[in-house]
Amino acid sequence: MKNKYEVYTVGSDVYGISEHYDKDGKLTHHFAIYPARVVGAYIELNRKTNKSEIFYMLCTPKGEDWGAEVKAEHVNDSFDELAQYAKVIWDEYCNTM
Repeated sequence: MKNKYEVYTVGSDVYGISEHYDKDGKLTHHFAIYPARVVGAYIELNRKTNKSEIFYMLCTPKGEDWGAEVKAEHVNDSFDELAQYAKVIWDEYCNTM
């Protein structure tokens, strides 16, 4: 497990949660975990919460673009830890339906 502001280095092999949104931009109950590689990272201040957040730019293991930045909590080098977190996301989503 990483420290609060520790980031994966460029080239790290990780797994990422890909969320799916409907045509109106609303989060759906569909998501998947894919193997990925880190191509960049940045820390940004969330002005609503006044907390720093880490985002990753990922690509597939073959080097294809992932398509969007990914929140740090959706990236992990352990598939099992990420799967446990995915269950939390699923439960939260199901409780909002």
